[in-house]
Amino acid sequence: MSSRTVKWLLLASVLLIAFPVVAGASTSRVAGMGIQGDYIKDYTNVYTYLSNISCVGNVVYGELGNWYSDSNTEDRAVGAIIGNLFDGRFGTIGVRLAEETSQLGQADANTPVGAGYDGWDPNSNTNHSFDLLWGKKFGTMSLGLQMNRSYARLKGDPTIDYYYSGTWNDIKGDNPWNALEGYPQDLNYDRNILGFGGGVGFELSPKLSVEGSILFQSRTFMAKDTLYDKSQFLGNYTYDSGSFPHYYDGEGFAPGQKWENDGSAAYLMAARALWQAQPNLLVVPVFKFYSMNADAKAEFWVPEDVATTNAVKIAFTPVEDHYSGWQLGLAGNWTLNQNDLFVLGATVASNKETEKYRYIDYTVDEGGLVTYSTPYVVDEYKYTETMMPMVFAALETHVNSWLTLRFGAQQGVFYTWKYQEKDLDADGTVWYDNTITEHYSPFTMMLGAGFKFGNLQLDATVNPDFVHNGPYFITGETTGESNDYSSVMFPRVTATYSF
Repeated sequence: MSSRTVKWLLLASVLLIAFPVVAGASTSRVAGMGIQGDYIKDYTNVYTYLSNISCVGNVVYGELGNWYSDSNTEDRAVGAIIGNLFDGRFGTIGVRLAEETSQLGQADANTPVGAGYDGWDPNSNTNHSFDLLWGKKFGTMSLGLQMNRSYARLKGDPTIDYYYSGTWNDIKGDNPWNALEGYPQDLNYDRNILGFGGGVGFELSPKLSVEGSILFQSRTFMAKDTLYDKSQFLGNYTYDSGSFPHYYDGEGFAPGQKWENDGSAAYLMAARALWQAQPNLLVVPVFKFYSMNADAKAEFWVPEDVATTNAVKIAFTPVEDHYSGWQLGLAGNWTLNQNDLFVLGATVASNKETEKYRYIDYTVDEGGLVTYSTPYVVDEYKYTETMMPMVFAALETHVNSWLTLRFGAQQGVFYTWKYQEKDLDADGTVWYDNTITEHYSPFTMMLGAGFKFGNLQLDATVNPDFVHNGPYFITGETTGESNDYSSVMFPRVTATYSF
């Protein structure tokens, strides 16, 4: 046996002694199994199936960071679910404090809303204010409610005059720098949020229960400059023709402008059943549907002629963007050797995004009078992901009373991704129309582990390269590729205290 192997086995033995573990529940646990949390029992389900909050016991948890984050932060958070206050007479209370708003109906910002690879919530907000939950059991019925808010605003008097310069004076949304740098439409995906949700659950028999929820969010943004609502524009400029949305670059005109959401609704409907088909088999059917609006409208004060500062107002919707998806799935949860878990299931699902972009043309005659066209569609895009079905499997096993290891995977069996693009002229003539369709079988696998210190349990995802390379100081091999993120041993970690 080589010295490297001996050192690696020695380290593994030390870890087993130092980190006693039992299986737990957390976002990192679900991520380490590589499957959707809808198909297993886990306290993170309370953000989708709100009535479940009365059934998960008392926990305090901390999201300690996600180095593989697809979001704007490392997605840290602290939350609690407490059901024994005042002996539970007033129900169960939940609270979540986080540096970033979670995905719609999820417990964190890095778990997609829908099945597959395109079921992501496009909105992001790093000014999460609060997430409050309440639930109570009434005999065989359970009720759950949720309210959450994310809000940011930057206001200037008279202007927001950082080193960017400009005339913006009121911006509502998570990332005001988009507007200050000349791209206010990008705030469309950094909207403020006010959300409400309700869910009910019923124990139909000792072996069968059902849960359903509806979550709704109002998502808004706004960016306004000092010239908005004034019948003038900046300066006297000469130009022949062009198009806008147009942003002042020192050569064209700088219109007074206001950008805001054109529609604000985002909602998720979810339902599932938990059927104890056999003593060692729990069957879980799941249905979900989501819809998210990301349309943006704009109003511009634009010049009536190039020789004066007189202006007229033009309003239209430059951006239409809509996300939607559905899924219908079934999974079996088998209990093995008393406390191990094997999950096998499949889901049929579809995720879709449709986009349209509009422009307005302008021309200037010899007398300096400006003429504006009606808004016209210049680009149309459609993205469609279809899984018929997506198959998934996962194992969670107790190596001993101290250590739990997890691994799982999902694969598109009959998987299709379609991209459609259409480009048009101002008169509606289509000059480019193309569709690309891919049929393949994407595969994703995840590894996980758990560690326990007294009443505090740590769950983590494990870098797949760690299995082969081990830590650098033992093997001399890098855990992953040669960059900070992929070389992390435990990319995602959650701490959970149960009482």
